[in-house]
Amino acid sequence: MLYRLYIFWSFFLIIGLTTLYAQEPAQGPKQEQGPKQEPIPEQEKEFLDDSPQDVHGLHTTTFITPFGLKFNRVGFQPILLRIKKIDRFTWRQRAAYKLQDLGNEGTATKYIFYQIPLHIGANAGFHAYDIYFRDPLQQRYYDAKAPYTDGTVVFANYGSFTFDVTHARSFNKNWHLGILFESMLTDREFIPNKIPYDRQVIDYAFTSFGRYKSDNEKYQAFVSFYRKSHRTRETGGIWSDASKDIKEWLRPKALTNNNISLDEGVKSKELRQQYFLYHQFAFVEPAQFYHELLLSNNFNHFMAKSLNKSKPFLSGLPAATTNNLRDKTHMQMLSNEWGIKGQAQRVFYQYYYRNKHIDLQPAGSGPNKKLIENYLGLYTRTNLWKNLGFLHLHGEYLQGDLYKIRAAYENKFVELAYDQARYKPSFLSLRYDTPYRKWNNRFQPPVDQQLEGALNIPLPGVVLRPYARLVRNTAPIYFKKLPNTPNPSTKIAPYQAKGHADLLTWGGEVNITILSHYHLDTEIATTQVSGPAANVFRMPKWYTNLRVYYADSYHEEKANIETGVELNWKSAYKADGYDPATQQFFVQDDFMVYAYPVIELFFNFRIKTFRGFLKVVHLNQGLPVEGYFVTPFYPGQMRSIDFGVSWSLFD
Repeated sequence: MLYRLYIFWSFFLIIGLTTLYAQEPAQGPKQEQGPKQEPIPEQEKEFLDDSPQDVHGLHTTTFITPFGLKFNRVGFQPILLRIKKIDRFTWRQRAAYKLQDLGNEGTATKYIFYQIPLHIGANAGFHAYDIYFRDPLQQRYYDAKAPYTDGTVVFANYGSFTFDVTHARSFNKNWHLGILFESMLTDREFIPNKIPYDRQVIDYAFTSFGRYKSDNEKYQAFVSFYRKSHRTRETGGIWSDASKDIKEWLRPKALTNNNISLDEGVKSKELRQQYFLYHQFAFVEPAQFYHELLLSNNFNHFMAKSLNKSKPFLSGLPAATTNNLRDKTHMQMLSNEWGIKGQAQRVFYQYYYRNKHIDLQPAGSGPNKKLIENYLGLYTRTNLWKNLGFLHLHGEYLQGDLYKIRAAYENKFVELAYDQARYKPSFLSLRYDTPYRKWNNRFQPPVDQQLEGALNIPLPGVVLRPYARLVRNTAPIYFKKLPNTPNPSTKIAPYQAKGHADLLTWGGEVNITILSHYHLDTEIATTQVSGPAANVFRMPKWYTNLRVYYADSYHEEKANIETGVELNWKSAYKADGYDPATQQFFVQDDFMVYAYPVIELFFNFRIKTFRGFLKVVHLNQGLPVEGYFVTPFYPGQMRSIDFGVSWSLFD
């Protein structure tokens, strides 16, 4: 690790000092004049002028997303090379540890605090890896008058790393194209053994995208192709027969074993392909017609060479079916949405119709499912008189008495919202027929209701944001370990609770600034669960996150630093377990994830368009105990030194 740090800092010093003086106009000899050329039209000059002071740079490169154009929210936005929280490079860190995974980046995840589903229609039921896949509506499309390239690489503990690079170019005022390549290779951090470069997670993604607009900008089109393969080796976490105290399992010489043997080749894989098109035509500003097309193919795999040693953990696998398991679920969806939208003074409106063709080929011997869904929806956004804020109204209906509605109000000081949704159960919860899991259910659509609000109170040197959230989930569907099964075990089945559960969260954010450079950002929240179905939802009663840091800028804002410490803590709770065979989190009563503080030390910097960070993760390992668990049987990340760099080039 020391030689890697030496190489990194040597590279940083060389590149950083060079970057301070890069992209400055060169003072060379005057060039001789060439042959007389034809005059260049004014509208083409901005694309052909390659002088660095006029074209190459941050101020001439912008981006837009299909989401922003579809809802008339924002136009082209500048690229902001911020360093605030750039050290949060894992998904758990970005979510301020409100995510639960299997102790390593790229493994199965779920939100610790309940989230209302975004979609009310049919779905396959495999969501453990959703967070790692892109939404085509949020893809950035660049207006770059000279080639724009952005590359980011992060080196983490024991050889794990992530890498992504974007390249975009505007060929003229009408055509704008780009490509994006992403990869993530992470090594497992299990106890008692650590094998460097074992590649627990291998992730590759490729995106190509393009945008066209007519000369008068009445017609605009976005098109993209996205393909991503995400493969994970399952470990099952750890187990020890030597001690019943799970804190003892994490000691350096503790006698522990993996619940899934490494030589059995148990893997999960998710492959997704998306073909996306959004285009619109504006007859006049108050009347714009649009069409959105999405063709997606999702392949979900569970594979194993053998399961002879792991049968107690995965439970109930017949001997005849424990070798060369390979189950695949394929869901294809073709979605077409047509709508009319526009801006009339302070009111934005949108009416749409969506049609979906869904073809599901489930794992095992279950029958194929083909269905057609038809949606009607409307959305309005009103800018109230004299900038009193925005009022949002959204409703969507799907045949079968399924719906979602939202009413929200927001201004500089107040945020209020009410959501209600009645949505379909997943295919997986209704029927699954494989040698190791079997069920056939008839569940009713659950109903979610949510009321939330927040206040933004700016004071001298302090910003307060108290908030509250109340969710009522009626007839929730959940997975639970079957009774009379050994421990550890992941033999589960889906259930539907009777009655409802109420989830009430109170909390607040406090951001304090002292002498312009010293900052303290903190959040604390408490959650209470009640009602007949309260046992379905497991979450910590208390949550807090604290970030203390120093930030400053130098050389006329050409360089910045941010350095400090971050702490996260959650109270003890019976976190959901994880079943690798079905890729589902489930309710369990055997394992208490104890409270534990996680402390991180970070240093973030920027020199012009070159950014980076150096971070010590789990600085306090050994205090108060040797480590912690994020999911039953899955230890959290051990102490490591991570660093990453990002460089944006505009020529």
